[in-house]
Amino acid sequence: MLAFAASELPRALEVILQRRPRLVIVNEAVATTSHAIALIERIRYDAALQPCDVRIVPFGESVGPLDMTGTRRAPRFQMPEGLTVDIDGKPATLVNLSLVGAQVVSQTILKPKQRLRFSLPGDGEPIRIQSVVATVAVEIVQGVRYRAGIEFFNADYNLLQRFIDKHRKR
Repeated sequence: MLAFAASELPRALEVILQRRPRLVIVNEAVATTSHAIALIERIRYDAALQPCDVRIVPFGESVGPLDMTGTRRAPRFQMPEGLTVDIDGKPATLVNLSLVGAQVVSQTILKPKQRLRFSLPGDGEPIRIQSVVATVAVEIVQGVRYRAGIEFFNADYNLLQRFIDKHRKR
């Protein structure tokens, strides 16, 4: 096992590329930084690094079996009711937001693995993010609606963090 400080993430990536580990553990406090998120996404989407599991754990906690329902790559922040986003030119309600994705409720059909043009309302210009539908649940509540988990690609983490800081429920 090797350990790297948050300031050593470029060196950590070099070692990961050389050694091709099956497991990378990232401290929860570090995992929310833009550099760590970029590292985690690189590990996750670089075919040459597969299979490699990334686990995010609180400081000092042992690593047990991966809990697929409770393990997150980044913390989620609840958004105020009625905050809308644009998905492929159609409105959807933003439920929560993180640096790597969002949960939305939409009247428009959303399908797993569907690529999207996702836009958050910005100051002046909207914040546009390439994304894909990760999960979908169909809900029948006064008609049919789709609750979807959206995964972001190539997002500007600084813009997202400012949006979260401005809009999250306190």
